[in-house]
Amino acid sequence: MSLSRSQKIGIAFMLLAFAGIKTASLIWWQKNHAGNKPVRLECAVSGAGCVLADGVRFSLQGVDTAKTPFTVTAENVPPHVRRISVSFSMEHMDMGFNRYDLKPQANGKWSAEKIYLPVCVSNQHDWLVSWQIDNQIYQAVFHTRP
Repeated sequence: MSLSRSQKIGIAFMLLAFAGIKTASLIWWQKNHAGNKPVRLECAVSGAGCVLADGVRFSLQGVDTAKTPFTVTAENVPPHVRRISVSFSMEHMDMGFNRYDLKPQANGKWSAEKIYLPVCVSNQHDWLVSWQIDNQIYQAVFHTRP
């Protein structure tokens, strides 16, 4: 079965359109995420929490093992913040998609409850939490018990 000239042109046009859409998407993503390098913090995120320069305190409450649920909170959040999300990974190890959105509560507090860490088949306990407040990303290391 051979394709006619018009079918070949149609296929070529579709491939070019797909490549154009893909390129435009990549340019848009790079433009909107430029300068979005994560800020690495040294703090006890699973204890007293991490306090940012603007006074926001981010903490993991009740995180003990990878098999127990815990709560993620952000306190003193300014009213202009539109979105806060959190995800978990390990150094140089992709843990799959596991983003959780925090929901605004009263008095500048945001939270997400009953969060579980991703399953780690290598039985490691050194975690990296990444939380995003609007377009800024912060990260902190924490550890769980075996």
